[in-house]
Amino acid sequence: MLEGTANYNLGDNTGLQFFYVDEDVKNGVRYYYALVAYDRGVYTDAGVLEIDPQENTFNFSVDAFSNIRGTSANAAVVVPRPKAAGFVAGGANEDLSRVTSGRGTGSIEVEVVNSEEADFEAVYKLEFESESLSVSEYVTTKYRLLKVNDGTTLFNREVTDAPPYVDGFFVRVFNDDFIEPFPEQSGWVENYGSETETFSFNPAELESYRTNWIVEVEPDQSADGVYIPADFELIWSDENVYLPPRFQAINYLRDSLNVIAVNLETNQQADLLIVDRNENRDFDVEDELIIVERVGLFQFRHRVRFSLPQNQSSQKPGTGSVIRIANKKPFTSDDYFQFSLNDSSFDTDLAVQELEKIAVVPNPYIASSEFEVRTSSVGRSERRIAFINLPAKCTIRIFNLRGEMIQTFSRDAASDNGMEFWDLKSRDFQDVAYGVYFYHVEAPGIGNITGKFALIK
Repeated sequence: MLEGTANYNLGDNTGLQFFYVDEDVKNGVRYYYALVAYDRGVYTDAGVLEIDPQENTFNFSVDAFSNIRGTSANAAVVVPRPKAAGFVAGGANEDLSRVTSGRGTGSIEVEVVNSEEADFEAVYKLEFESESLSVSEYVTTKYRLLKVNDGTTLFNREVTDAPPYVDGFFVRVFNDDFIEPFPEQSGWVENYGSETETFSFNPAELESYRTNWIVEVEPDQSADGVYIPADFELIWSDENVYLPPRFQAINYLRDSLNVIAVNLETNQQADLLIVDRNENRDFDVEDELIIVERVGLFQFRHRVRFSLPQNQSSQKPGTGSVIRIANKKPFTSDDYFQFSLNDSSFDTDLAVQELEKIAVVPNPYIASSEFEVRTSSVGRSERRIAFINLPAKCTIRIFNLRGEMIQTFSRDAASDNGMEFWDLKSRDFQDVAYGVYFYHVEAPGIGNITGKFALIK
């Protein structure tokens, strides 16, 4: 302090990041991280800097051979690594690809990163807040995590803020920020109403469909068009079940239809207008349907057009045919996800499949690798290559071209650790020669795999 005039300027109150994800790291390479607080220095009334900005100190203690001997409380040394074969990370028991309740089309992900702090008996609820921009537009503004068991709020944050670490896990939110068409969930619907619904605008891609009407859908862009978040369905029948309303009869055909339109949010039937594009006074594949709703006046929602594959005759849709018109929607105050946690686990079948991913890096090894730490006093540390994607428990044997076993080592690592280093020394603690080598990995209860790698000067 300078006689009480020190000024700590930490910028605007835009919120704190409670975690940082380093997206550009390489497995097996050592990284150093430090967390410090800082000030902006001391300025005179005239704006002259008298004391330079300062930050907390941090420390890494490294010996002459690059071994870490200690760090300050605000520092850490990290070596990222691939997961072990068969490892399944902890997460949520429930399907979080869709909301437990509500209209939002986004998803969330839950990742358990510390089993010791995780509460596997708890039930969690992620809720949202939204703000209306107009009659049909809104944005998601906040989200909060509740622990249902005792009613505590674990965090309440702006939707733009990064989610904090709580109870041994992270929850990441993937919100659809805008109301817009959702083509992946639109088109002719197969396995209607089941968990395995599939969609295609071309019914030839769906096994159960006999119609050949290819559909194209777009929001109505006319002066009467009002785009709303609601999804719609066109439900077809073998019989005529609907007569369009009297609306500008000069422009629209009033012909009985074997299809109705339904607003899935209100569960109310919408109206349909027919644009008689071929002017034959009969609804067919060349015409266009407009989905409209009466909200005081008619409001146009979507335009639906059809076409046929080349050189095919029309096969009209009938009973069992449904077209879904879906929109992406931000989360609202009525949306929530509810979930519980499960711990990491081991999947034997997955481990068998992932044996094929076992590899040596770098391959070839050319004089050195990124795994080798260098210092000014000693130079390069021990030579190193790495076996990656290994099972947590296995035995690795290394042979030369003559079939002589050069080295063998067994590992019994943590369930999420799929990396093992080799210092390029034989069983007699001698540096191995450059050349081609073979390896054999034996994992009890999982299987065996072989491979080769090269060491080059």
